[in-house]
Amino acid sequence: MSQLTVSAPRRPPLKRRLACALTLAFVIHGAESARAAGGRLPATGGVMQFEGAGGGGLVPWALIAGYGTRDEVGGAAFASYVDTGHFALRSAGGAVGLNDRLELSFAHQHFDLGDTLPGQAIEQTVVGAKLKLGGDAVYDQDLPWPQLAAGV
Repeated sequence: MSQLTVSAPRRPPLKRRLACALTLAFVIHGAESARAAGGRLPATGGVMQFEGAGGGGLVPWALIAGYGTRDEVGGAAFASYVDTGHFALRSAGGAVGLNDRLELSFAHQHFDLGDTLPGQAIEQTVVGAKLKLGGDAVYDQDLPWPQLAAGV
């Protein structure tokens, strides 16, 4: 006879939660400071993708991370933790946008295989670069071509 046991998801250690909260506070403060200083429009810094690149969510955007303009350096960081009780995923990373032209990104992911393979995990580190080729997602939106970027 098999028995199903349901337990509450484990919470990450206090140190990790504090580090995530401080990182989030730093990113929000930096974004607000850049916006108040007359940088790029809100939301054009892009959402951080799972692999660390700026812009998008499931679909990458051509936007460069952060709110830095063509004369500034900007950046963004993220941290995510998901625990289903059977699997756990930790992902953290960041990106630096140089002169609204070049983006360098980094992310590290740790996937705990939980009940499937107890004590085993899959980890990967993702390093990326994105170069804005032309256009502007906000100011050139009335033109027939979009903002374009190439990345690796």
